[in-house]
Amino acid sequence: MEPDYLWGCPDDFVPPDVAAFGKRYVKRWQASAKKLRTYDFWRQLFYSAALTRFEWVNLPHGIDARYLELLLLGWGAAAATRRGEGEIIPYWVGRCSMNGNRDLYNNPNAITMISPNGVTQRRHANWWVSHAGSNGHERKSRIMRPNACICWDNMMRLPILPQLDLFAQRLAEMDTTIDQHSMALRVPYIIGVEEGGEKNAEALYNRIAAGEGAVYYYRGGPAAVPIQVLTTMPAAAYAGDKLLNDQGKLISRAYTFLGIDNNAAAEKKERVQTAETLANNEQFMMQRMSAMRPRQEFLQKCRDILGGPWWETEVKWAVPHVEEMQQAVQGFEASSPSTSVSYSSGDQATVWS
Repeated sequence: MEPDYLWGCPDDFVPPDVAAFGKRYVKRWQASAKKLRTYDFWRQLFYSAALTRFEWVNLPHGIDARYLELLLLGWGAAAATRRGEGEIIPYWVGRCSMNGNRDLYNNPNAITMISPNGVTQRRHANWWVSHAGSNGHERKSRIMRPNACICWDNMMRLPILPQLDLFAQRLAEMDTTIDQHSMALRVPYIIGVEEGGEKNAEALYNRIAAGEGAVYYYRGGPAAVPIQVLTTMPAAAYAGDKLLNDQGKLISRAYTFLGIDNNAAAEKKERVQTAETLANNEQFMMQRMSAMRPRQEFLQKCRDILGGPWWETEVKWAVPHVEEMQQAVQGFEASSPSTSVSYSSGDQATVWS
């Protein structure tokens, strides 16, 4: 995590503890900070998309939908349970760790729920046996109902955070390569100086780089420095446009991984065929199902085990798929009342109210 002063005033962009090591170190630090900000841009883009994919409706009082999705994104699983009778916030969700053996279908039995403020609770996600009240002379066993429900982020039950980091790293590398290609298109200056003439050469180059229309000098000053111009990359070798095209494909792949509707051919100037537009639908729809089904199963378990307000809770995609929206519109039109009007010619017309 970067220090807070990196996001402050532009005048404070170079911290004093960095500037103390000299200009060369400052330039290297600025280059590394730029790479870090480039990576953070792509990471924040994908993180925001992942956190806002789903809309939780009518969650019980005290449960934060953002925090629930944050747990699923970073840990791949979260659990919900009841705090106790008479509590102001009767239900809560938190990170969970599996304890003990698992059942026949590799589902956890006992879990430990953990909150950021250090509260931990031992819960059971399956039917379990309680031996409360047993002593040396008598053993009491009772079969107890589960008192916690686990929500998985996807059918694989794995966090997607490392994959999003991979996408962000690859896109940041492409951005760095594009910047290098752009810098190579600039005309480089090869300045040969004698010993002790570095400052004069640097002053001359700074004036040229600043775009000054005229450079005034004293005889024997900076103008005495010989300058050569060398072009290291012709315009034909520039590959920035190809990298930008590859970036678009990689971004489309990342959105497909998240189950977000996207079209990699959206920037084509010619008319895109319908079959080409819908060719990627099956891929991201399967990804949608992999993320939606565990959340729906989680809600069903909460209704059966915890009851109460969980019966009114729903989860859905924040932005429905294009075909789903069309089906909703068609269903609305089919359910709208209509009146059939007959004319003397025998023709009929339908009037929608």
